[in-house]
Amino acid sequence: MITCHDLNFPIGFHQKISLQIIEQLQAYHILIDCVKSYSPCIPNWNQKIRQPQTITIGIRHGPLDYSDKVEWDPMDTLITPEEFARTTCSDLGLPSEIEPAIAHKIREALFRWMLNIVQNPNATDTNIQIEFKVPETRVSLVPPNQAVDMVTNLWKRAKPNTMEEIAAVPQPQLPTEKETNANVWLQSYRAPAPAAPSTTSQASK
Repeated sequence: MITCHDLNFPIGFHQKISLQIIEQLQAYHILIDCVKSYSPCIPNWNQKIRQPQTITIGIRHGPLDYSDKVEWDPMDTLITPEEFARTTCSDLGLPSEIEPAIAHKIREALFRWMLNIVQNPNATDTNIQIEFKVPETRVSLVPPNQAVDMVTNLWKRAKPNTMEEIAAVPQPQLPTEKETNANVWLQSYRAPAPAAPSTTSQASK
């Protein structure tokens, strides 16, 4: 309900949001139970899940683009993805809104990696697939999306809220030239119709 109130969603929309969250959580618990059930039957399970993994992180937050490559020990209990994300944002000066995205990216990569081992127990290569090449940690500013800016400007013109937005809306101007399409059409419309032939001239013929 808080999300619907903040985003001005219609009444009853919160039920659809809560239902999707519940369904995703139930599916996640089913997958976790599947991993716990089948992991004892997988050859070298303990050895596979102890291998350090390389996780690539790529996050776009407004004009900020953050990409990084992390060497992660799946069995390390001294640091969690949330703590890593908090420390990374503090060290690099990133906004706090990026913290959940970094932690989610790490947890999602680890979960997909573990699920892939369960689905392919006899696979020799069990490492996380690198999505893109990241030579080093990079934080850069990217130009804003022109399409988004165009739609935003069009919406401000259609629904101006401030005096500046109202002043920026172009006002319609009447044509100053006489020979416009409207005037030409109006003159032809008002032009007198051709006179009908008289009956006397027809009789004389």
